[in-house]
Amino acid sequence: MKQNQQLGKKVKWVAHSQGAIIFLSALRYYRVHYQGLLTSQELAIHGSGANVADLQQAAKLVGLKTHEPRNNPFDPVPNLAGKNDLSASSFARSIKFFPSIIFSSTGASPHTLPFLGVKTYYAQLSTLGSKVRAKEVKKYIQKAEQLMQEAQKKQKTL
Repeated sequence: MKQNQQLGKKVKWVAHSQGAIIFLSALRYYRVHYQGLLTSQELAIHGSGANVADLQQAAKLVGLKTHEPRNNPFDPVPNLAGKNDLSASSFARSIKFFPSIIFSSTGASPHTLPFLGVKTYYAQLSTLGSKVRAKEVKKYIQKAEQLMQEAQKKQKTL
């Protein structure tokens, strides 16, 4: 990171899973042992094994721009291990989909591939024939859409 900054190289780092934990440690190390901001570099966070708020704060302190994190709401790694969503519903989703990380194909895992959105994940599961998991994701999408509609109605009445 230091060398890239000194050379003025534009670098976009991608931190995924355990890599996010390692990257967080690297940012903390940089802050203690080096001076200067990392303004020529950016960070994309995917399936973070680290707490996203901690990672974003550490990045901000060294001038590193971060992009919107991409964590699948069914992925136990960012939800539970990274402590990014410890709600009861997140816990239930994560536990239900945990076997998909170990026993399913790469495409069916909520953790392995980059998360491009819940609708894309639903399409992946449907295409792969993972009907039970796809049904769970569809139910999640419908509930989110319903909540969005209710919020819009409520906002109109205000």
